Amino acid sequence: MKLSFEQEHIKQTYQYCLSCEPISTVHPAIATIQQLSWFTQSLPSLPATLPDFQPRLGLWYEQLWLKLIDCHPDLELIAYNRQIIEQNQTIGAIDLLVADHQHRCVRHIELAVKFYIYFQLAQKWQWIGPNLKDRFTHKLSRMLTHQLPMGYHPQIQQLRLRYPNYHFNQQIILQGRLFQPCSAPRSPKDGTWLFDSQLNVSERYLYQIVPRQYWLTPSHAAYQPLTTNIDRAVMVYGQGKQFWLLPDNYMSTYNG
Repeated sequence: MKLSFEQEHIKQTYQYCLSCEPISTVHPAIATIQQLSWFTQSLPSLPATLPDFQPRLGLWYEQLWLKLIDCHPDLELIAYNRQIIEQNQTIGAIDLLVADHQHRCVRHIELAVKFYIYFQLAQKWQWIGPNLKDRFTHKLSRMLTHQLPMGYHPQIQQLRLRYPNYHFNQQIILQGRLFQPCSAPRSPKDGTWLFDSQLNVSERYLYQIVPRQYWLTPSHAAYQPLTTNIDRAVMVYGQGKQFWLLPDNYMSTYNG
């Protein structure tokens, strides 16, 4: 039986979480799809619904994983977004703490889904968020030097006491996509970006602006026409291609 548009979107969104390779493997804590086999091989079915969309894509992405964990017969959620407080001050938080009963393991998991473009700022090429505020190097450093160590804080380790014979494991699930300049060589999994004026006017009707809730699965996006001019960075999809379109005055919004 053919799936409806909504059913196909639900299926593809969860399959993205389970099959998208990380945007980087520069650290062994970043999980590849193969290293998530402990999760995927025992998952009997996908959730039937998506969580309500949140303005923050990262928060919605976390809730997608909560739905997947809830469907998993061998997993028990111990903590989600657990804050660590010392002397009435929040010093950090962890995303997920999960008991994996099949493998007798307590797993601390940090989640992130990021879309970065390769752009030259201050005479230096770097991976940045389309809003010009986020940096891949900053995000990765934060996850490795602050968020992962929080898993060993006594307040988090205290939660493991219910499972004295389970070993402890940490993983970062870092998904998303990287986008190179349209003229640059790139790997097959990378996308491209270009300035508004670089897109042929006669071809604009072939593309659509992708709403944030479809960034993971742009081929199933609801139609939003691409206007003649844009005043902000937008994700665009059409002709089987996903790319970022930047306004020609893109750099004028950069504050350093």
